[in-house]
Amino acid sequence: MIINADDFGLHPGINAGIIAGFKKGIITSASISVNGKAYQDAVLLLKQNPGLDIGLHVTLIEEYPVLGAEKVKSLCKQNKFYSKSLDFLSRYFLGLINMNEIEIEVAAQINEALKSGLKLTHIDSHRHLHLLPGIGDFILKIANKYNIKYVRSGRFKPALKMKKRLWELKALDFLGRRLRNRAGNSHLKSSEMIFGFQWSGGLTKSLLIEIVDSTETGVAELICHPGLNNRHISSAYPQWEYNWEGELNALLSSEFKQAIEDNDIKLVNFQNLDEEQPGV
Repeated sequence: MIINADDFGLHPGINAGIIAGFKKGIITSASISVNGKAYQDAVLLLKQNPGLDIGLHVTLIEEYPVLGAEKVKSLCKQNKFYSKSLDFLSRYFLGLINMNEIEIEVAAQINEALKSGLKLTHIDSHRHLHLLPGIGDFILKIANKYNIKYVRSGRFKPALKMKKRLWELKALDFLGRRLRNRAGNSHLKSSEMIFGFQWSGGLTKSLLIEIVDSTETGVAELICHPGLNNRHISSAYPQWEYNWEGELNALLSSEFKQAIEDNDIKLVNFQNLDEEQPGV
């Protein structure tokens, strides 16, 4: 199982939580937003904590474009990306998004990461926008170009008792399976199961145990959002209503670690998937 923390680089409190989870041996991978307000802080932490697997968290909403708004006008309102995924999606389905602008902005984000000396092992995106047709095709193309072998795709799995956000989960599952098939055709790889979407910022010990109990044989990715100092992060991102500290504490709990052991789950990252053939 890959335990992958999203939103690295968006806020110092998120960065600190991810590093704390990595140091405790639970978080094995993180996805970084190069246009996040705390990106340089994240790069510094990575230099101080070598070994954390890093992927690009393509970010096309809420933050500022790397290229500047003038070069990606269809993605922006005034000088910033649209603040809500619904705004982006409505423009996407109305054909108001210039796909060439997506292409050059994603390339700019990758180049920003490489310029900082980061070795990228995987690509995913903020609010999973990379799964959308057209956008996903370009992500696969650019992953091949930069020899990035893993793109988040595959089955988005619910835990057995969870009913929250089911229609969104089914949509992501459909798009994730579609992209995984296309990724396979492009000689790229992905995890086979993705957990955590339904509980973004709200993972608890009981939910984590339910997830590992329902994990099948294969490579599973658990998406998580740990952090420290809820008050400061919430002042920057009040719309998310996440419990970053609560999620970090659940991930670090002895009960979750015991469930991992009881289910014979091996914690890995994207980089060492090529070095061995893990069970899950």
